[in-house]
Amino acid sequence: MASLWPLRDAEAAWLLERYYRHLAMGQGVSQALRSAQRDAWEDGQPAAAWAGLGVMGDAALVPVPSQAQDVSNAAALGWTWFLPALICALLGTAYWHWKRNASNR
Repeated sequence: MASLWPLRDAEAAWLLERYYRHLAMGQGVSQALRSAQRDAWEDGQPAAAWAGLGVMGDAALVPVPSQAQDVSNAAALGWTWFLPALICALLGTAYWHWKRNASNR
């Protein structure tokens, strides 16, 4: 992100706080900036306070996955490892019983 002109500290802080809030909700870089600028416009701030920021580079980048994605990934990861762990535990138990019975004969 780049500024086309100097911004006042308070206005820039307000705008960037909303920008990062939108990023944290899973929006892409350009969409988060657009949403923050729209918030500023709807809040009645002058265009000089929000219109001077623009995205440079990959505007579709989503640097922070949304919390919904984190939850679904964590759930999938849990089930992905559960089944192989269960199979290993069952095979280990069966092998232990087989070895124990073989040594008692």
